[in-house]
Order: sequence, then C-alpha cells, then structure tokens
Amino acid sequence: MFEQTLPFIAPAVLFVSAYFLDVLYRSVIIRSTIYAAIIIGTCLAIFSPPFNNVLLNYLTGFFSFWYIIWSANILFIYRPLQLRRLKRNKSQAGISYHWEKLPPACTYERVQWAWDLSVNYRGIGWEHAMPKQGYPPLNTQLGVRVKDFNHRLSVICRQVRRIVISYTLLDLAQNILHTSWRDTFGWTGVTAEIIATGLALFSFTDGLHGLSTLIGVGLLGGEEWMYPALFGRLECFKRMRVKDIWGRVWHDLFRNGLLSLAQAIAPRGPAVLLVCFVLSALLHAAASYSASLDIKATMWVFCFFCVQPMGVILQAYVDVSVKGIAGELKPSPIVQAIRHGLVFLAGVVFVYTTFPWACRDPGLRKAILAVPIPWGLTRSLLKHF
Repeated sequence: MFEQTLPFIAPAVLFVSAYFLDVLYRSVIIRSTIYAAIIIGTCLAIFSPPFNNVLLNYLTGFFSFWYIIWSANILFIYRPLQLRRLKRNKSQAGISYHWEKLPPACTYERVQWAWDLSVNYRGIGWEHAMPKQGYPPLNTQLGVRVKDFNHRLSVICRQVRRIVISYTLLDLAQNILHTSWRDTFGWTGVTAEIIATGLALFSFTDGLHGLSTLIGVGLLGGEEWMYPALFGRLECFKRMRVKDIWGRVWHDLFRNGLLSLAQAIAPRGPAVLLVCFVLSALLHAAASYSASLDIKATMWVFCFFCVQPMGVILQAYVDVSVKGIAGELKPSPIVQAIRHGLVFLAGVVFVYTTFPWACRDPGLRKAILAVPIPWGLTRSLLKHF
C-alpha cells in the first residue's frame, strides 16, 4: 500500500515547499535537504514500480523524474519575491486582470498561488513564462467581457469533437501497433511504427488537453487563452527539419521547465539545446524503465534523445554545404530546390534510422496498448474483413 503512495510524495512535498517558498529561500541547506528527499522518493518510485498496470508505471516513471527537474526550478532557479502571475477579477462589468505577487501566508490566495506554481508546468499566466506576444488580456484596452452561454456551448462542442477525434486516432494507432510489422513489411513497417507511435502519443496527450479545456473553460467558465494549443501545425513537416519537429510541431508541455534548467546549467548557445535533450532523455528513460524494467531498451530510449541534436547539426551542415558549393549570394530556384530536397532527404533518413529506437521501446509500446478503449471504430471495421 505504501508503494502506491510513492508517486504522490514528490508533488505533495513540492506543493508544501511552494507554499513556504519565501521562508525556504532564506536557507539553501533546507532547500537542498528537501530536494534530496524528493530525489530519494522519486527514485524509489522509478526503480520499484508500484502498480500492476503498465500505463500507470510508465506515467509514474515519467512524472517522478519530471519532478526532479521541476523541483530544481522552483527550489533553486525561481525567485519567489520576483514571481508574478495574472490574477482574474470578475465583476458584472466584465473580467479584468492584475499581476499578483506572493500573497500573504495563511490565506486561500497563497494556496492557489502555490498550487498553480507547482502544477502549471507550462507557466501559463506567469510573468516569467510570458510569450513574446504577451498574454491576450494584456493586449486589449478594454476589460474582457463575461462570456455568455452560447460561447461556452461552442467551446464545449469544439472540445467534445476534439476528444472524439483523439479517441478515434488512438484506437487506430493501437490497432496498427498490434500488428507485427518488423519482419513482415520491411521499410513500410518501420514507417507504420513511427507514424502510429507518434499518432498514439499525440492523440493521448491532445485528448487529455481537450478534456481539461472542456472542464476549465466550458464548465468552470475559464478563459481560452489559459489553454493554448499543445502541438504545432503539421505543415512544418513539409521541410522535415528535426529542429522543427521538436521545436514547432511537438507539444510544449515540459519545455518551460527543461529550458529554464538547461539555461541554468549550460552557457548560452548549442550547449543549452544539448542539455535539454539529455534531460529529456533521462525523463523518457525513467518512464521506459518503470514500465518494462528492461535496461537495454531503456538505453536505446536514452540514446534516441541524445542523438537528436546530431540531426539538427546534420541538416544544418547539408544546408551550408549546398550554399557553399553553389557559391551564389542569391541562388537560383534550381539550387534552392536541390538544397531543400537534400535537407528533406537528410531529415527522412535521420528519422527513419533513429526514431525506431524509441518507437520500439517495449515500455512505451505496452503503455500505449494499455490505454483503455472500451469501443473502437477501427476494431469494429476490422472484424468485417
């Protein structure tokens, strides 16, 4: 019974620490002791998976190591007296916002502040994570009007549609991954595994995000800007650049925490990118090990993320080399087409070569297949063929 509480120790300790963050910041020894306790608790959860369900063990390993990263940000990098978040004021006239500093202790506002800081991984609504274009409420001169029922109904309809699409795509991905592709279909099998794994991860993550948006905006009356899209546009795949796949297409749920810690560890420049991928490698390797207890598979997952910067460097080298060979300040359309084609080809080869290292991870595969699908359209159609 105690083992099943291990995954919740780190979040609970971090929440309490965030509540007393102004006091804890007076002593680095106390913060280091708390951080050591979080690391011990998370390592116990990673190396002794507490559940009989593979999906729960995968998520346990993933979020256990994530809290090692996230706790480092909150305990050592963020400055509590400098942190500010947008606070909503709702009245009959409309909705307005103001920047809220650390609230007084022993207040409900302090509890809300600490909770949002400890679980809001993207930093939405916080000044330190504000996008370049700013938050929508700050870009308007007038107060935000209270949304009527019709607006909330449209939000509910959009999110329900999004959840249904995610559910259907996950069902399709599971059925593709149920097939043994490796020895039967050659290169098409590898491609199917890569696409199906990406589709499963996308649909699972985006479906949960759609559900949270449905509850937060449609039912609880929150603002849509608080739930920005997780994933980028698929049109970024047209150039097949590795840096675009990770930087513009894939979800940014953990980017804020990874980037801030990487910038604290490494100097500016390419080293930050490398540290980000190493942290991501450790994060996914922890999930893989908790789900499968397979050291070899875990190492393949770790290597997969560590070599991703090589794909970025490879494509940049191809791009620069073609420009150097052409030797033109304004290359002709033919040279540009060749350059884009070679960069695209390098991306395809790199993805085809390295992505199976993660897609064939038994922990990830079993976790995907363990997601409950009570009724599947794809499964029903296959029964008729």
